[in-house]
Amino acid sequence: MEKLDPFKDAVADALQFTAGLHFERIFYGWALYHCGHFIGIIKNSVLYLRTNRLTRLNYLRMGMQPLDPKDQVQKRFYQVPGAVVGSRRELTRWVHEAAAIPYTVPRPEGEYRGG
Repeated sequence: MEKLDPFKDAVADALQFTAGLHFERIFYGWALYHCGHFIGIIKNSVLYLRTNRLTRLNYLRMGMQPLDPKDQVQKRFYQVPGAVVGSRRELTRWVHEAAAIPYTVPRPEGEYRGG
């Protein structure tokens, strides 16, 4: 039986009209995929989105931290500000921005489950 996660459910509800988006349980939280590409993580009721050197500036201006500054992959994922998570419009915009970053790691062929 899957554990309830009110934070993940609230994020999923706010993003319910975002085509191609789905969540998948991972050992420490949730992975967020857009059209089969890994773009976000929910860990300990905090949403982190994939960034690049340009999009990361918005996160840094708001004092946000990376998921793990020591890990080569996880340091690309930055905490999404609470004010953004609390706004359906802003959250959708930030998720679209994360999804537009090239070179996300796609699922192996045939594993896309759509959403």
